[in-house]
Amino acid sequence: YRLPPDVRVTQIKAYKLFGAAGLVGHGLGFLAGLLFLGLFLYVLRKRLRFMRRWGKLSVWLRYHIFMGISAPILATLHSAF
Repeated sequence: YRLPPDVRVTQIKAYKLFGAAGLVGHGLGFLAGLLFLGLFLYVLRKRLRFMRRWGKLSVWLRYHIFMGISAPILATLHSAF
């Protein structure tokens, strides 16, 4: 609240876009949630018999690692905006 009023108005507009409930922030939270759910696909792939023919396990592990790193980063960006 130390900003001058004319600058403060532009910050409010940016917050409405980038805030956790804004368009960008909401999208990041949704994407992070999907990636968190996607992490369980690797576990299911290993455990369920009918999924064993769905590609190589090493490729699934690569995507599992990518999602495991990306999801918390996106969730942090979602909450920090």
